[in-house]
Amino acid sequence: MAYEGLKDKKICCRSCSLIQLIHSVPARSEIRCFRCESVLLGKSENSIVSKNPQYVIALGISCLIFFIIFATQPLLLLRFDGHMEVLSIYSSIVKIYNQDQKTIAIILLLTTIISPCMYLVKNLYILIPSLNNTLLFKEHSVIFFQRLSDWEMLGVFFLGILISIVKLSSFAEILPGLGLWALIISIYLLTIIRSGTDHQFPIDNHVTFSENQTQNHQFRNVNFPQKIHPSSRSLALLIAAVILIIPANFLPIMHVTTLTDSSHETILGGIIFLAYTGSWHLALIVFIASFLIPILKLLTLAILLIMVRWKKTSHPMRWTRFYHLAEFIGKWSMVDIYVVALMSALIQIQGVAVIEIGPGAIPFAAVIVLTVFALKSFDIRLIWAPIEQEPN
Repeated sequence: MAYEGLKDKKICCRSCSLIQLIHSVPARSEIRCFRCESVLLGKSENSIVSKNPQYVIALGISCLIFFIIFATQPLLLLRFDGHMEVLSIYSSIVKIYNQDQKTIAIILLLTTIISPCMYLVKNLYILIPSLNNTLLFKEHSVIFFQRLSDWEMLGVFFLGILISIVKLSSFAEILPGLGLWALIISIYLLTIIRSGTDHQFPIDNHVTFSENQTQNHQFRNVNFPQKIHPSSRSLALLIAAVILIIPANFLPIMHVTTLTDSSHETILGGIIFLAYTGSWHLALIVFIASFLIPILKLLTLAILLIMVRWKKTSHPMRWTRFYHLAEFIGKWSMVDIYVVALMSALIQIQGVAVIEIGPGAIPFAAVIVLTVFALKSFDIRLIWAPIEQEPN
């Protein structure tokens, strides 16, 4: 996946289907689509990483080691009224599963353990054979780990840990564990690894070319086999998400029971609590991630579906950017699920304080998952289809 092997190669833009000939890729550069300006090749933060797969492999192995430490060692230690609670990601998943919250436990397992681990393993599977120029199943592997990375949410999980610490620090002493430091290092290494791999969309054998070329014959339009009813599938997922967003915001996402009080907290209630305790920055982050972003994603997808249905192509580049922005920020809405999961796993001191996951957590998580699938099911190239059909 290094840039060195991409000289004089054709790369297909996954947003507008335009194939472009790349003559060379300078170090520390970012290559964008000639037509829609989507990223074809990501900008590397380190030219050594971009040119030498050995460094990416070494970083991948190092990241895998720290990831194992994160998965097995304590994240947080809580001291409260003579009690000591130790929390790891593994124990969190087990505790949540035993609380009959199997859906939340599976989401936690998928996004914090399975997806990051598989991303690292698959990346090494692609890069290690490249040292001997024997790439196996390169195209399918690229697509596979690109899809897996959509569900890797270690950065969102770390933000959830920070918010949980703020919420619990008012009545308990919270100490970081070895697993938390390993998580921070893993996130940093993952960022470097992604900067050293490109984002090209491979051209498979099923692509057919049209002869609509520029004078220098460097650009071509490409006709991909269309997804099966992409608009209908996205519309069905969008409708389901719109229906579920109502209980997701009005049902309590968390129950808190203490010796003297019992309360229920909704999404907006948690935001108000953070603001009331003086954590305005975290309140703003949660408001944007858990309330504003889901609504904006639904509106963006609804507008895109309307444009495709009525074949309106006004400002396709602008809506392509909105689509990619919705893809990028969508996963950050999961932060409230992580906060609730961590606090319910950490505070289970019978007779003193108990935190339980509320009925609003599952519909809220479902909204996030449905919107991710809806965006992935929508073929952004349909926005550019009327332009492809215009006479030259």
